[in-house]
Amino acid sequence: MSSSAAAAATTPLNDLMATLGEIQVVETHISQVFLVGDAAYKIKKPVNFGFVDFSTLEKRHTACEKEVALNRRTAPDLYLDVIAITDEGGQLAFNGKGPVVEYAVHMRRFDENHLLSTLLKNDGLSEDILAELTDHLVDFYKNAEQTPNDWSPDVVEGFALDNVTVLRSLASDYIPAEQLNKLEAVTRGALASNRNLM
Repeated sequence: MSSSAAAAATTPLNDLMATLGEIQVVETHISQVFLVGDAAYKIKKPVNFGFVDFSTLEKRHTACEKEVALNRRTAPDLYLDVIAITDEGGQLAFNGKGPVVEYAVHMRRFDENHLLSTLLKNDGLSEDILAELTDHLVDFYKNAEQTPNDWSPDVVEGFALDNVTVLRSLASDYIPAEQLNKLEAVTRGALASNRNLM
């Protein structure tokens, strides 16, 4: 995950976000998050990595809707809604009358000092916090609605091994083949030893 100040960028999307105030952009391999004032707007990148497919506007819209629905269960004050980004004659707008060119998950921005990664780095994850989080997650998953799916062990294995394939094709210049081979072996071993749990 990388972060950068994007005030000087001149893309139409950055120009739209800049109308709300000074922006900071956080990038992952599948999304861009624009942090603006007390708000955050997450845009799905038009990518298809096998385990995730955001290659069309419709798929990105569906993914945004699912993200808000799923995450409101544990963070209803953070996940606000899905907004359309529209083309208003060459300028982008939120929920305008022109054609939709993208969708964004609209969130309330939170203090980044509360990220688990930041707390861990600053020795802020006490045993009490971890126990409370664990209890919360156990209750959450115990009471979560179960939906039928086709996530058989073979499907899970396919997704896991697809990740290795994608890494080989996209990151072979950065990750030595020896490490990728080890990752594949560890992945296959974990899948085999945990098959009865899937």
